[in-house]
Amino acid sequence: MRATNSLHSTGRFCLDLILMGMEEIIVIKPAEQDGMEVEALQGKYLFTYAAYLRATYVWFHAAHHLTRGLSFSGDHAILYDKVYTEVLDMIDAAIERGVGLSGPHVACPLQLMVAATQIVNCYPSPSELSSTGIAAAGHAMICDLIRFITEMNQCLEDAGGLTLGLSDLLAADANTLEGFIYLLKQRMLTEMGT
Repeated sequence: MRATNSLHSTGRFCLDLILMGMEEIIVIKPAEQDGMEVEALQGKYLFTYAAYLRATYVWFHAAHHLTRGLSFSGDHAILYDKVYTEVLDMIDAAIERGVGLSGPHVACPLQLMVAATQIVNCYPSPSELSSTGIAAAGHAMICDLIRFITEMNQCLEDAGGLTLGLSDLLAADANTLEGFIYLLKQRMLTEMGT
């Protein structure tokens, strides 16, 4: 079932929607974080982050295949290809960090795909959009992902669970994603005539 509002348009992002448990979907509210073990909190965030990245990868890989129109060559071979291939590396690093800090449950492919499916369903399918619409929806997804990283970073820091290495990983990912924001924003402006 597709959500009626994108996360971006409602001003909410993945953390407010779900933090996946290994057995069931759970929502972690700020008050509950106080009593949660640091390792468990790291695992929940890193699992959700990996799922969000997986959703982003799948969405942009589809955008790569479905883009069309005058900008097809650049969108297909350069823009969307760049996003989904670089996000794939981020997935690997996030899962490895999660397994190292919290345990193997962070890498469960079945649970990751369930969570990624729920996340990707919050965004319109590239198959339903114009070429400019694809860029706009992709822009919204990356903006939401950056907000999730920011929230994750702050919550883990507040709980004493933000290691130096994890902080570095999240900062590097945010830096790359902000570069995608620039590219997608420029792509949106191309056909809007501004």
